[in-house]
Order: sequence, then structure tokens, then C-alpha cells
Amino acid sequence: MVIVSVAAENVGFEDHLGRIGLAEADVPVICLEPIAFPVLGLTGPQRGRDFEWGNLLTPVRFLLPGHPLSGHRADLAQLPVSFSWARPVGEALRIATLVDHPDRAALFAYDAGKQMLEGKAPARRVGLLLDPQIVERPDAGSWSLFEAAVNWCVEPIVGQHSAGGISAPKR
Repeated sequence: MVIVSVAAENVGFEDHLGRIGLAEADVPVICLEPIAFPVLGLTGPQRGRDFEWGNLLTPVRFLLPGHPLSGHRADLAQLPVSFSWARPVGEALRIATLVDHPDRAALFAYDAGKQMLEGKAPARRVGLLLDPQIVERPDAGSWSLFEAAVNWCVEPIVGQHSAGGISAPKR
């Protein structure tokens, strides 16, 4: 699994991601950095239209409470950190969206083989838009979302075999 963390603007970060071929890599990816979304094929390329970052202290609505990425949350939640947002495309799972803008996701994912902007996800992909300050002031609610993303990414996909040769249970 690869976790794409926070990067500074205008330092060539996106070019580096493109050169290493992470978008095509058959490895799960959790992306915490909105400027990497277009390179990874998670959203379109335009900041302000396809993705944005900032201090949006707004409630989010969990649309899929039964999904492992929801962290057992349902309906409205106000987390103690700010969110950025993205407009995922294709067959994205929109797990949590901004209440006032349901087209803007604060947590979204693509399962392996699902359509993204261009092509299909080679492995699971998660866009999790937590405030980077969470590292300095962690809270259980925000960390539980990160842990849920990690667990979902490494969970065997139905039909895949684990290292021990046993099929994963059907979801």
C-alpha cells in the first residue's frame, strides 16, 4: 500500500508521481493530497472545480453507513478537523460528502477494476481529505477514518486468494 501525504504547491510533486507510474501501479493507494488526485486519475485536473483544499469546518454526510470506509458512521457528522473536497468521477464510491454540496466528497474510493477518470483502478484507491494538522492534534474520530481506509485497502478482495491460499469471505 502507498500513502500519498501532503505536498507543497509548485515543487513538481505531480510530475514525480507521474514519473514513478503510481496511477498504473497494482498497489492500493490512499491519497491525502488533493493536488495528486488528477495525476492518480481520481478527479479532473482543475482546482476549484474538481478538487479544493482549505479550512472547511462543515458537517459531512455519510452516504454509505454499512461500508467499511464509513468507520461505522451514518448520516451527519461533524469531525473536529477541517475537510477539503473533490468531485470524484466514474464508478467512485462517495462515502462522505459536504452537507451543503453533495457533489463534493470528503471521502471517496474506487474498488479495484472500477472506472476512474481514464481507465480502471488497478487496485483500491481512497481519497481522504483530512486536514493535515490532524498529525499535530489527533482525535479518535479522524484517526478512525484513516484506519478504516488502511483496513479497506489491505482487505482481500472477493475472489482473491490470501497469502495462505484461502479465498476471502464474500462481502
